[in-house]
Amino acid sequence: MTFAYTVPGKVVLCTVDPKNIEHMLKTNFDNYVKGHVFSDPFTDLLGKGIFNVDGELWYHQRKTSSKMFTKKQFETHISKVVASNTAKVTALMEREEGTFDMFQLMNRFTLDTIGEIGFSKSVLAGIGSLEDPSSPFLSAFDRSQQILITRFWTDPFWKIL
Repeated sequence: MTFAYTVPGKVVLCTVDPKNIEHMLKTNFDNYVKGHVFSDPFTDLLGKGIFNVDGELWYHQRKTSSKMFTKKQFETHISKVVASNTAKVTALMEREEGTFDMFQLMNRFTLDTIGEIGFSKSVLAGIGSLEDPSSPFLSAFDRSQQILITRFWTDPFWKIL
C-alpha cells in the first residue's frame, strides 16, 4: 500500500510496499531528499547528523557509521547487547504484578541499547528498575522531540511562535 497526502505546504508520501521502500532507500535514494522543510525544524536537536542531511554530507556519515554494523559486529556485540537488555525487560515484566508504563520502559530499553551499541556505554536510562523510571536525559530528549514535532507540523510559523 502506498499513498500520498497533502498538509499545508507539504506532500507526504507513505508506503509499506517493499519494492517502493527499496526504490526510495536504495535504488533511487538521491531523488528522495529531506530538504530544508524537514531538516530546518530538527536542526536544533539533530544538527547536521545523518538523520538530518542529504547528499555528500549524508553519504560520508553513512559510510562512517556503516562500519559499526558489520556482520561480525552484529554477531559479537550488537546481538549480545540486545539480548542482555531484552532479558532485563523480560525479567521486569515477569515480576511486575500491576500495571506499568510500557512506553517509558521501551524508551529506556531503546536508549540504553543504542548507547551501548554505538558508544559501548550505558546512557543510564535505567532499564534495571521499574520503581524509578525517571531519567533526566530521557525526559529532556522526549521534551525535545515534542517541541520538534510541533515545529514540523506548524512550519513555517515555528520560528516566530
